[in-house]
Amino acid sequence: MYVYFLLAILIILMVCMIRVENNLYLIMYSFFFSLITASIYFIYNAPDLSLAEVSIGCGLVPLIYIIAVSKQKTFVVVVFRGVGRGELNDDKIEKQFEDLMNEFSEYYKLKLKIYHYKANYRPSRRKALREGHIDLLVTYNGKQNFLEIEGNSQNLMINRLKYLLMSYESIQLKEEVNDEKIF
Repeated sequence: MYVYFLLAILIILMVCMIRVENNLYLIMYSFFFSLITASIYFIYNAPDLSLAEVSIGCGLVPLIYIIAVSKQKTFVVVVFRGVGRGELNDDKIEKQFEDLMNEFSEYYKLKLKIYHYKANYRPSRRKALREGHIDLLVTYNGKQNFLEIEGNSQNLMINRLKYLLMSYESIQLKEEVNDEKIF
C-alpha cells in the first residue's frame, strides 16, 4: 500500500520537474525524487540500490550544483544608453542604481562589472542574456523616468535582486520580453 502512495508522489514530482522554471526548485524536486526512489528500493529489499540512490541522487547531484553556482565570481551588467527611449540624465536614479548594484554584489561577494553601451539600436535581449554571459540588461525609460532591469530567470541571485528593488521606486523589473519570461 505504501509503495503505491510513493509511486504516486514520484509521478507528481516528475511532472513538477518537467514544468518548473527555477533551477533551485528543480534540484529540490530531484532530491526528493531520489529520496523516495531510495525508499521504494529499500521496501523491495534492495538496500544496496537504496544506498547508491541516496548517496548519488541526494548527496552528489546537489553538491555539484552548489559548486557550479559558487563558481560565479563576477556579475555583468550592461547599461544601454540612448536606445530609443531617451538618455539617462538623472543623477539621482543613476546613484540609486549604483548603490543597488554595489549592495547586491557585496551580498554575494561578486566582482561587479558594469558596461555602458551607447547605440541607436539594441541587440536581441534573448541572445544577450542567454549567449552573452550577461546577467542584467538595463535601459532607461525616458517617458516615465525609470530604469528597466531585465535578467535571466534561471539566475538564482535574481530573487535577492527582486527583494532589494522593493525600496527603489525609479528602478523596475521588466516582467516579460518577447513571450519569454525574464523574471
